[in-house]
Amino acid sequence: MIDNATLLIAIAFSSAALMIALLISWLNAREDNYLMSWAAGMAFVVVALAVLGLRDGRYDTAIQIGAFSPLLSGMALIHLGSFQFATASQRRTPTLLLWLAAMFSTNLTFVLGWSGPATALLNIWCAVFIALSGRYFWQARRESPLQMIVSVVLFGLTSLSFLACAIALVVEGNLVLSAPRTTGQSVSIPSWQL
Repeated sequence: MIDNATLLIAIAFSSAALMIALLISWLNAREDNYLMSWAAGMAFVVVALAVLGLRDGRYDTAIQIGAFSPLLSGMALIHLGSFQFATASQRRTPTLLLWLAAMFSTNLTFVLGWSGPATALLNIWCAVFIALSGRYFWQARRESPLQMIVSVVLFGLTSLSFLACAIALVVEGNLVLSAPRTTGQSVSIPSWQL
């Protein structure tokens, strides 16, 4: 059986490979800024996964913020790249504002010691960034309908998976998490409400 740390490191390596592929693509088409945004986003995801994979059993505030801040940053950059791809616009303000709101709300909740609600917020923000990315691909579907619709479906499923994690955390109702939630855990009656 593969442990959680090994799985996270394996996903980090595959994410790094995707990041390198995006960088190589950008080197061949430097006017396509969305490729650099996506590559930077994947770099942040790799950092987040590496921190989680190498945490050696620790799951305290420093590890949570150290892993989840880069994850939120990566999701924001993926969102920015999707916006740039679909609209050919270089506007960054909406993504920056969303990123600031995500970072502030999630990290403040962690600092206050409520790692359960903070982790739920993290998953909600990731779902938002990914769902908005899918929306941009939907808007660009006329150019290449099959590829764009497949991308929309993948973004949608990914967003739903983050949302499902957030719902499980809310239903579980723990204010403080001392370890990452595993799929084998049972769901209990909530002791808090968001």
